[in-house]
Amino acid sequence: MKVTINLLPEERKKEFLEKKALAMVLKFFMTAFLAIVLFSSFLFFCLWTIDIQIKSLKAQQAYLSENKKYSQVQGVQKFAENYYQQTSQIEKILQQHNYYWDLFIDISQVVPEGVRLEEMALEGSIISLSGFSDDREILIKFKDSLEENDKFSKIEAPISNFTSSENINFNFKAEIK
Repeated sequence: MKVTINLLPEERKKEFLEKKALAMVLKFFMTAFLAIVLFSSFLFFCLWTIDIQIKSLKAQQAYLSENKKYSQVQGVQKFAENYYQQTSQIEKILQQHNYYWDLFIDISQVVPEGVRLEEMALEGSIISLSGFSDDREILIKFKDSLEENDKFSKIEAPISNFTSSENINFNFKAEIK
């Protein structure tokens, strides 16, 4: 068991408690102030470091822009970009040409001897063929070949193509699959 004897008068106790509370408040504010100062110092140091790096990069950029080799490298980069764009355009054109080339090969394989194609026109997926045939039988053979080919569908052949028996000018339309 612990016995305590309180010999201080009440006013002194109050004064002592007030001093103790004041000391705690001062200690709290000093700690907060120190934390704010340290954080501000850290931020200032970060800004100072970033400023030094920015100045260094600007100096390097100025040096490089004055340097002839750097301007040559920039010229080569621009040339390479232009070359890449032109290559892409050529590649697109070649892909279209391959499509047309394959179409011409398919048509040339079904054209019988005695049929002469004079004009081919392509509008979307419709191809128009105009030409001359020696006789009606050859023209019918050509029309049948187009219908049997799996690359073409919906062959349109006007009846006027088949009215003459010889020296026929014809027009066909077909849908490309």
